[in-house]
Amino acid sequence: EGAGVCVDRGAGGGAEVRAFPIGRAANPDPEQRFFDKVYFSKSGCWLWLGPLHGMTKRHPRGRYGVFKVNGRNRSAHRWSYEHFRATIPPGLEPDHLCRVTRCVHPHHLEPVTHQTNTLRGNLWNRRKTRCPRGHRYSRAQVTPRPHRSCHICGRDAQRRFRARLAAR
Repeated sequence: EGAGVCVDRGAGGGAEVRAFPIGRAANPDPEQRFFDKVYFSKSGCWLWLGPLHGMTKRHPRGRYGVFKVNGRNRSAHRWSYEHFRATIPPGLEPDHLCRVTRCVHPHHLEPVTHQTNTLRGNLWNRRKTRCPRGHRYSRAQVTPRPHRSCHICGRDAQRRFRARLAAR
């Protein structure tokens, strides 16, 4: 295997040249590599500082940590739970009890069904009192399923759609 060269210019201005292996992690121990990418917050969460996946419009950088083990990318929170606690049974997925998706603390995770995870995750959404355009939610103005939507905004969207059809 080849070796790369790293030039480290210290505070004194001198340069130190070091060789490092190419194509191989500097530390092959997965647990040590894992903790190298974790920040221990005051809230008790272990926040993942490594690469993220799960990019969406609201989360352009991603939401969940990615950790490479044995040449395969794994979800960092899932690896943490399975490494430090127990195997996650088939049909279950880890749920963040702390509601922080970057948290990889194994005791902040609980294996649950997808339905339970989804219902728990939407609790914060249920607390909202206004739609994104500022209309007040009330039982009469909200469509309950499959997702909550404002009748005022829905009616306006329907009018715009019908106007576009009429213009054709």
